[in-house]
Amino acid sequence: MAEQSSKPAQPTESTLALSFLREDIQDLRQDIRQIHGRIDQTNGRIDNLRTEVGERIDQTNGRINDLSKQLDSRYARLMAMLIACTGILVTTMGAAVAVLK
Repeated sequence: MAEQSSKPAQPTESTLALSFLREDIQDLRQDIRQIHGRIDQTNGRIDNLRTEVGERIDQTNGRINDLSKQLDSRYARLMAMLIACTGILVTTMGAAVAVLK
């Protein structure tokens, strides 16, 4: 019968290289998972910021619209006052001319 050696076979260089490569690949996969997690967190933060900025823009647009309405009403009142004053002035001048004739 063939003799069996009690010594286990020493791993060859290629076997060692493959096991090191396997460990490196596992480490890389773990690093990639962590990077994906960070990317997801960053995307969540960006979405939150977009929402906050959108709300602020909406509030600012609302304020601008309110101010625009106030200016429109003030302009309308000013124009009405100018027209009324002009009418009073024309009437007064017409009466003065009629009296002086």
